[in-house]
Amino acid sequence: MSQVIFKNPDQGVRVQVCNYFQRPGVNKIFSIPAISQLHPEATQGKAIFAGTCAACHKAGNVGNDLGPELTTIGKKYDRISLLNAIINPSASIVLVYEPWLISTKDGKSVYGYVIGDGKTVVIKDAARQQYAIKASDIVSRKKKDQSMMPDPTGLRLDDKKLADVEEYLLMLK
Repeated sequence: MSQVIFKNPDQGVRVQVCNYFQRPGVNKIFSIPAISQLHPEATQGKAIFAGTCAACHKAGNVGNDLGPELTTIGKKYDRISLLNAIINPSASIVLVYEPWLISTKDGKSVYGYVIGDGKTVVIKDAARQQYAIKASDIVSRKKKDQSMMPDPTGLRLDDKKLADVEEYLLMLK
């Protein structure tokens, strides 16, 4: 049940659920309203971003292009929406970042984002390695509903670090 409720299309529901339930596989409740009331430090958030988030996300000239580019994320999200996106990354996966599991005739499987689709399918995995697979060699292709972005505990982000990185990201306009 909790797996489904954290993907509810209504952000308000997801925010409220975070007050009472742990996400599947996580041993902590991340209360979005409580985190949004902390006193964040953008300079700490910038350092956290560089040391953690930049492995997959780019902001300005810092980071990598595995996940969404965040240079102007502060124009798109408010405090609650941004925390929700970080804490519940599988709730609304952007189309080009939908993860796929592709299996081939020779028994190999590749998990990642499809970045090219036609006679040859190009997929980029979490290590940013690209694989070109002939479409005729694919035996199965399954879209996954779990984001490739780890949950905050997997990234060693506690409530204060979440508030700090969120403050830094909100400054990016």
